[in-house]
Amino acid sequence: MTDDLEVQRDRVHRYLDQEGFRVIPAETSNYFSYLGGNTNVRETIANDLKNCKLFVQLLSGLRGKCRPDLPSFPALQYDIALSTGLPVLQWRDPDLKLETVEPGHRSLLAGDTVLPIGFEEFKQELVIRLRVPDKKIKPVVNPNLVYLNASSEDLSLEESIGTQLKKHEIYPVFPLRSNDPKQIQEDLELSLSECDGVIIVYGPTTQAWARAQILRSRRIIGQREQPLKALAVYEGPPEDKQPLGVEFPGMLILNCRQGLHDNGLIAFIAALQAG
Repeated sequence: MTDDLEVQRDRVHRYLDQEGFRVIPAETSNYFSYLGGNTNVRETIANDLKNCKLFVQLLSGLRGKCRPDLPSFPALQYDIALSTGLPVLQWRDPDLKLETVEPGHRSLLAGDTVLPIGFEEFKQELVIRLRVPDKKIKPVVNPNLVYLNASSEDLSLEESIGTQLKKHEIYPVFPLRSNDPKQIQEDLELSLSECDGVIIVYGPTTQAWARAQILRSRRIIGQREQPLKALAVYEGPPEDKQPLGVEFPGMLILNCRQGLHDNGLIAFIAALQAG
C-alpha cells in the first residue's frame, strides 16, 4: 500500500486481530525504509512473507513515491509476493476509474487478483480466504510389508514367496532366526503388529506348528491399532497334507500344494491392495 491508504490498512489490521489473525509487518516501516534508500527492503519483505498464509495489498489510484530507476513500492511488494508463490489478494475502490490512472500503475490495478468491491465486503472475503484449510501434503505411501511366518523346514518356500511378492512391489519380512526364545517371541509380536499382511507358510512343516501359528497370530493381530489388511495360509507341497481345521473370517487359504505358480498369490495380493 501507499501512505494514502494508511487509515484503511489500520482498519484491516484491527479487523484481522479481532478475528485471531496476525498481520505482518505490524507497521508500515518497510515503505518508509524503501523511500529512505534501504537496499535490503526486498530481502526484508521476502523474509516477512515466509511466515504468511496470504499476501494482502490495498491499492489506490496513486502509484506512490518511487526511488529513481526502481518500481513503485506496491509493484515491488507484488513482484516479491509472486516470486514466493504465496496466494495474493488485492483491493481497490470499485468507483476508481482506471482510465484516469497512469498506464504503468493501471496494470497492477487491473490484475486478476484485484477485487474492486466495497471495503467491508473485502474484509469479510479476507477472513473467508484465511480460514480455508491449507491443502494437506499427501503422505509418502509406504510399500506394503508382509510377514512370512515360516518354520525352518520351509525356508526355501519362504524365499520363493518373497520373490513373487516383490514383483508386485510388496516386500517380505522374514522371521528372526535365533536361539533365544524371548527374541523370537518379541520379533513375532512386533512383526504381526507392524506389517500390513501376514502369510503363514504350511509346507513340509507339521500340522501342529501351522495350527499354533494361526491361533497365536490371531491373538496378537486382534490387539493391533490398525486392522491387518490381509491374512492367508499358504499351503505348499507336499500335496498330501492334513487339513488344519482352523478358520475364521477374512483368512484366505492359498492352495499351492502342487507348487508356487503365477496366480497362487493373486487373492492375497488383491486383498492386501484393497485394504
